[in-house]
Amino acid sequence: MNLQLRFYITLLVLLILIVTAKAALSQSESEDTNGEQLLFILPEGWKEEFTDRTESLSTTEYVPEGQSESDWDEMLTIQILLNKPSADPVKMMSGITKYLSQDCRAFDYRPINIGGIDNNYPSLAVLALCGHKKEGNSGYVSLLRGISGKKNYFLLQKTWKTKLFDTQKKSPINLEQRKFWLGYLSYLRICNREQGDCPKDLKLD
Repeated sequence: MNLQLRFYITLLVLLILIVTAKAALSQSESEDTNGEQLLFILPEGWKEEFTDRTESLSTTEYVPEGQSESDWDEMLTIQILLNKPSADPVKMMSGITKYLSQDCRAFDYRPINIGGIDNNYPSLAVLALCGHKKEGNSGYVSLLRGISGKKNYFLLQKTWKTKLFDTQKKSPINLEQRKFWLGYLSYLRICNREQGDCPKDLKLD
């Protein structure tokens, strides 16, 4: 089976799971996100590696089995900016990319069209390219998707650690991998039990 076909079959299976399986929450059920939840399914072969919560920010990081927080090649990060109601998606993503650029000697980003509204929540995605981090001899490629909830702002990020590369030339992460993970991020949803748009079989209490 060729690589392209395998990626599409894996993506199809993942999307079926997202639609039909009982959703898992990215944060523990005891955490208060003002009724909003991310409907999240962890990809097979991945594990939760780090979680932290402050009054304004909740962060959870996932890596593939066999990798760790200090030694990873791929990472999936879910962040929730708490009490950030109906945030402007363009302004939020602009601030995020500006923040990321400060850690890179060579940085670029490109908007990705995934549709501006998802389940009545504004959404925006970009591809971030860091060709050379200021510390160390590595770079990264990152897909970011922001979702503006009624109460909170959700940032979903898939990152690949890379060798040094030219951000104006071909990405070191092949197109099929980027398509797969963009599809994954695009199909994650948020819902609000107060709005009544969560799946009926989802237990939030």
